[in-house]
Amino acid sequence: MEGNPAPPYAQSGLIYPVSDVLSASTAGNLIPKFLKDGQYQGTSYGIPFTTSTRAMYYNKKIFAAAGISAPPKTWAELQSDAAKIKARGSVGYGMPLGSEEAQAELLLWFLGNGGGYLSAQGTYEINSPQNVATLNYISSIPAELEQAAMVDGSSRLGALFRITLPLAMPGVVTALIFTFIAAWNEFISALTLTTSNADYPLTVRLDSFIGQYTVDWQHLFGASVVATIPVFILFALIEGRVVGGLTAGSVK
Repeated sequence: MEGNPAPPYAQSGLIYPVSDVLSASTAGNLIPKFLKDGQYQGTSYGIPFTTSTRAMYYNKKIFAAAGISAPPKTWAELQSDAAKIKARGSVGYGMPLGSEEAQAELLLWFLGNGGGYLSAQGTYEINSPQNVATLNYISSIPAELEQAAMVDGSSRLGALFRITLPLAMPGVVTALIFTFIAAWNEFISALTLTTSNADYPLTVRLDSFIGQYTVDWQHLFGASVVATIPVFILFALIEGRVVGGLTAGSVK
């Protein structure tokens, strides 16, 4: 288990200590502060994220079609096998190179459409209607447009910013709207976590005009009008993106 979430699980006897899964030399190479964060009663249970190893998956059917009998065991074999697969018209090797990992990037799209990896009951539900709608939207962006841009001399990064992102802008704007409204209307967390009146956001301040016996209607309605102004400004700024993004960057 990664880092400081480990101690409660160690207390319940649900995970192994680091000494059972790592050699002493490997554990000795870990950053001491990170290793200490995962300790329970002086024993290390949490392994820092920086030590985790990513798994590599391969498609047996594609390997067989390319005449590859076994998965690569060295970087040289990986490069050679990837070249054979690419020569047959498939992607030879791929890995997430964004600022986030692939599953994290995908989760951001899911959350922007009201989905996620978990259901309301706390069980995994990858194929929820919201997630399916998100993937269908992403896959609806024609790959031919990006390929056409690269044929015309654009780089993959240039095709992303000039073709793919403009086409995806309606979805990005929709996610922005949902995220902004959820954050702007936040009340429970703000009321629970803030301890000073000076730190209260506008939503909590509005509630302060409602007393046990009286309601300060003048200030309540005035502050409510002020609270709607940022929302109107946001919609005024991004309204054109919703329609414009449907055709921007596409073939005329």
